[in-house]
Amino acid sequence: MGVTVPEGYKQTKVGVIPEEWNTSRIDTVLQRIRKKVDVKKDNIYQEIGIRSHAKGIFHKDKISGEALGNKSVFWVEEGCFVLNIVFAWEQAVAKTTEFERGMIASHRFPMYKSKNDKVDIDYILYFFKSKRGKHLLGLASPGGAGRNKTLGQKDFAELRIPLPSLKEQQKIAQILTTWDRAIEKLETLITAKEQLKKGLMQKLLSGEVRFEGFDGEWEEVRLGDVGKAIRGVSYKPNDLSISDTDKTIRLMRSNNIKSGYLDRNTELQYVNNSTFAHKPKLFLRVGSE
Repeated sequence: MGVTVPEGYKQTKVGVIPEEWNTSRIDTVLQRIRKKVDVKKDNIYQEIGIRSHAKGIFHKDKISGEALGNKSVFWVEEGCFVLNIVFAWEQAVAKTTEFERGMIASHRFPMYKSKNDKVDIDYILYFFKSKRGKHLLGLASPGGAGRNKTLGQKDFAELRIPLPSLKEQQKIAQILTTWDRAIEKLETLITAKEQLKKGLMQKLLSGEVRFEGFDGEWEEVRLGDVGKAIRGVSYKPNDLSISDTDKTIRLMRSNNIKSGYLDRNTELQYVNNSTFAHKPKLFLRVGSE
């Protein structure tokens, strides 16, 4: 059964795209940049690496020219599309920035710039971050999994990609970049809130901070002195519940036992009271009014 092509779109080898878009081979829109480093044994250099799953560039430890030996390395240029040929199929792709200025890369990290200003590098990066782009990188990386699945330079050059006008490329890249920045800010905020929560938990669960009206002395006890633990209890899936009611009992599992405290927030799980009707229960009183 053929693919239904919506009005205003067309079927191409790279999929259904708008009628105004074209498809172009990589080697017609990108040119490889290779500026070989004349390594001096007394100089200090810093190489780049690229994380898989489009996680970006990282900087390796600095190294002397003597330690580099006869290794072929090239100067990193700002604003290039760069990939790791060993893990390109796993979307080890990135864009070089001002932070990589003066750094070097081995032959495993080919860099590309726009040929005759035909493409926006950010658009190219986002395309190869997409599902369709990942598929094409896989096609250009023959071989088995892992280090045997290396990107073929010729295969990569012959890949065809969908290409809108340069202005539309830039608009697409701008919108996606805006979303990325918003997500980064949100992730940073969530991380900060999580750290604040951990600090608050430590203060509350240690008694460093007390609520008004609760000023009694805390007592440190052994679990074995205040209750009896039920070990190795078996239960059926139907016995489980996510509700904390007078008909359920909280299960304390190994992943709730942390260094110096009980984690009540990890994978809360309850079991129906009837399952333990004939067995002793474990109670733990923390603090007093």
